[in-house]
This record gives sequence, structure tokens and C-alpha cells, in this order.
Amino acid sequence: MKKLIGLDIGSYSVKAVDIKVSSKDIEVKNFGYDLLSRESIVEGEIMDTNLVEEVIRTVFTNRKIKNKNLSISISGRNLILKAVTIDAVGEEKVRNTLEYEFPNHIPYEREDIFYDFSIVSEEGGRSDVLIAAAKKEVVNSRVNLLKSLGLVPLAVDTAAMAIQNAYQAIHGPLSGTVFIADIGAEKTSFSIVVNGVPKFVREIPVGGNHYTDVIAKELGVNYEVAERIKLGEEKSASDLEELFDATNQNLSNQMKRSLEYIKGTAPLMINKGILTGGGSLTPGLMDFLKNEMDASDIEVFNPVEFVKAPAELLPQLQKVGPALSVCIGLAMRKVR
Repeated sequence: MKKLIGLDIGSYSVKAVDIKVSSKDIEVKNFGYDLLSRESIVEGEIMDTNLVEEVIRTVFTNRKIKNKNLSISISGRNLILKAVTIDAVGEEKVRNTLEYEFPNHIPYEREDIFYDFSIVSEEGGRSDVLIAAAKKEVVNSRVNLLKSLGLVPLAVDTAAMAIQNAYQAIHGPLSGTVFIADIGAEKTSFSIVVNGVPKFVREIPVGGNHYTDVIAKELGVNYEVAERIKLGEEKSASDLEELFDATNQNLSNQMKRSLEYIKGTAPLMINKGILTGGGSLTPGLMDFLKNEMDASDIEVFNPVEFVKAPAELLPQLQKVGPALSVCIGLAMRKVR
């Protein structure tokens, strides 16, 4: 089995991690990280190819990451993750049935899409299946960019599944109904998992940048200073939690709409909430969501708290914290 580097290309930064997984622990062997300019990636689309290439190159060169085999993720509006029930059993029959029924499940032309599936359960001649589909042009664009840098993408995953895999590797299988909110720089990926099976994923257009913009506007500072204030690197006389009320409410309302949609298709009770991503540490956010959401058990998932790492890497890992969730999950993938 080939070991892969988890490479997470977000709208805020590029992260690459090399890990070793044993029955006892997860050890970070190497880690590279660098920031992107704010408009270099928008809604998952690369706007400034030259800059993104340079940042990726810098991440691998500065940390002397020698393994070029990658596991990468796709997220955003170009991704569909859907749970369906198929009148077929067995991988070959399910695949054939999905090909025939493709227009019923995926709202794109078959020739424009890459897709894969996982059989979740089989009973009475039927299979519960999880489909992940993405536009070929999006996947090919990302893959070709990486190949041009001498890198070798061997696995493409969804960011939502990567986070779930990282969480379960550390805490064990998810049971009951759980929501996972990955709060990135420009958006939040919101997924609902039922007994370990993703049932729903959507992108909410609220992320860490929105909180930074509020600070900049209310305090009359530029974006860079506002970001440092948000991260606690610079003091502010203002109560950030009060400044963030409107943005928190917007995020909460959209999360609740998603839950209501799912409850309309199948009655359920939320047992747990997991916040991760760089925006999950926004001051006051977790307490706000505990009051607003129908789930008192909400936690921030920071994988850095549970991994081993060389002393030289710890300061950078701790700085990134919950934003490493996707990267860790991607690095757990292995291919033949």
C-alpha cells in the first residue's frame, strides 16, 4: 500500500501533512503550511493559478516533503454527496444500476461527472448507497495543476468524509445523529451523519472571513489587523462576542434550516455537534450554538490535541489547530 501526503488546498491556506498511523496513536512526521491571498481561491475555484502553484511549491520545498503521492479533497458547489437506496445487491450490480439510474440521482450529464460509491448496508435485495460525485473539469483542473508541480494525486476524497475519518480514527465510530460544521475562511461545510453514514452535506456561505470583516468595519482597522485581533494575537477593547452576534445568528439559522430539511425527510434527534476548521475557535461561537441548536453536546474537534509530533513542528501545528482536520483525514488514505 502506498502512503499518501494529505494536501488541503483551502481558500485561506495550503496545508500538507505526512503521518504515521499505528494501533496506538497518530504521529505527524512532517507538516508544511503557508497562507494564500484572500482572492486566490473563491468558492473552490482557483483564481490565481501562479500564486497557488508557488505556495504549494513553497510548502513542499521548505519542509523538504519528499513523498509526492497525494490524497486531495474536493468540496463546495462542485461536489454532490448523496445517500440513495438501490434495488440491487453486490458491487457490480449496484454499479450497473447506478449507471442506468444516474439521471435520477445526479443533476448533471453522466459524461461530465466523476463519481464513486460506497455500499453502506444490504438487506432484502436492496442496498443503501452513498454516492460522491464531482465535475470532471474541476477534478481535472486540480489534478493537472498538481501534476505540473511534479506531484502525483492518487486519491480524491470529499472534505466532509476526510474530517469524519480523522474524528473516528481518534474518538471511535460515530453513533446516533451528529452534525459536523467545518468552518473555513469563506464558507462552512455542514454535514449530517447518521450512525456513521453521511446523509446530507451543504455549503453555508459564512466563514471566518466574515467575522474578520465585522472586526475591521466596527473597529475601523484593516483586514490584517482585524485577523490578528480575531486570533487573539492583538488586544482589543471591544467585546468580540457581542460584535459577532449577527454573524453567529446567520450561521446558526442556516444550520437549523438544514436540520429542518432533514427532519422533514426522516424524523431524527441530534445527539451531538462537532465544530472544526479554523473558524471553530471564534470567540463565543460554541456557546452561541449550544443555545441556538437542538444539541447541548457540542465540541470543537482539534486533531492536534491527539497526535504525536516532533517538538519543532508543535508551534505551527498548534497555530493551525482545528484547521488541520481535513488534512489529517486525507493523509489516512492509502492506495495500492
